[in-house]
Amino acid sequence: MQVARGRHPVAERGPLDPAPSRPVRDRYDPYRTSMANRLIVIAACFFLPWQLVRLPQNNLSVSDILFASACVILLLSGKLRVDVFGKLTLFWIGGLALMLGALLVSSLVSGDPDRWMPVAAQYLFALLVIPMVLRSCDRLTLQTAVTAFVVAVAISQLIGLLIIQFLTYDQIAPYVGQTVLSGNGRLGTLTGEPNSNGAVCVYALIMLLHCTMDRRMPIRVAVVCGGLIIAGLIASASFSAVASGVLAISLFLVLGRFANFVRFAVPMALFAVAYVWAGGPLPKPFEERVVAAIATGDMDKAGTFTGRTHLVAEAWQMANDNMLIGLGTDRYREVNPEGLPVHNLHLLVLNEGGAVASLGLSAMLISMGLTSLLIWRNHRLDGAACAAITLAFLFYTMSIPHMFARIWIGPALIVFALAFARYERATRLDSSLMVGSRSARDAQRATE
Repeated sequence: MQVARGRHPVAERGPLDPAPSRPVRDRYDPYRTSMANRLIVIAACFFLPWQLVRLPQNNLSVSDILFASACVILLLSGKLRVDVFGKLTLFWIGGLALMLGALLVSSLVSGDPDRWMPVAAQYLFALLVIPMVLRSCDRLTLQTAVTAFVVAVAISQLIGLLIIQFLTYDQIAPYVGQTVLSGNGRLGTLTGEPNSNGAVCVYALIMLLHCTMDRRMPIRVAVVCGGLIIAGLIASASFSAVASGVLAISLFLVLGRFANFVRFAVPMALFAVAYVWAGGPLPKPFEERVVAAIATGDMDKAGTFTGRTHLVAEAWQMANDNMLIGLGTDRYREVNPEGLPVHNLHLLVLNEGGAVASLGLSAMLISMGLTSLLIWRNHRLDGAACAAITLAFLFYTMSIPHMFARIWIGPALIVFALAFARYERATRLDSSLMVGSRSARDAQRATE
């Protein structure tokens, strides 16, 4: 008996076929949690891009508190999963242990271990606690969480665009500083900083395309959310966001189905080129930082690109002296003449924790890439989304220092958790069909 993948086996059973040994519906998922905890996780994903919504005088956002609450509930109920990356969980957890362990040893040798504690705690929360919480959720909860994240980013951009339209920097700065709107007109909105706002816009666009092609979001809602997110991305005037967005979305469309690339990417590119060539209105910061850099090929116009390149070259030279034992956690800025960290996570971890810490970081990134491939072989759209969001995250690791802020890795973990939920459901279905087919053959032989 052959059954098409994705169809329920009950509809295809013959007279001698027994019922599946185990129902393959989400409501029978052993990791399905209570309604209250599902709502907490969805709310945590909704507030994830709203980094300004936090406790005063603390580095804990509302999203952090909600994720921590969900973790405690799952732990007490015995439903907290530790297989955060499926078959490659060992690579993920082992890589995290190597990175944090090497940073600890380097901090102890440097005589300043106190700095390691807060950094390690935030990395553990972002790279271990949050993925465990998300992996403990069922597929429907994670689908809603993805939609909640996209809508939250769209609302955040709407708020920011309204502020730009009706208020000036001088009017709003006394209340929120340079977080919502920078002095040069770049939009940070509720994310709190233009570059990170551009990053969440890129993540949200990947999720939005995934939702739309998977038919989980009405097209009208998708168009409204997409328009707001693209407008916010442009208003953030982040060259890194534009570059990573173009690369990641192109990869998603190609891996998802090449026809989608021709259908969506080519018309969008032609429209963007025609709009700019025709002199369509664009925010001044975007014209100065992004359009000018692309038009002239001069990366000096793309913000602080030249300064970051200088820091990267300097970090490469310093790495030769820090291969075995690093400088210690958060000590790179002390030895740097300008007092700045290198805007490259790989080089920063290499210099502060040594080669072992760099190996741990590489193991985690490799596990994301291999997991994307594994899922893509089972479900092209999910695998394409994982690969695209991994590429966007990898792009930012080469332009941002320490990335323990949940806003950088959190969106990627949501996408991976959703892909794993569908992958495991399909695997359980295939297993049930194999058991049913084997039982049918045994029953047929018994009647012969």
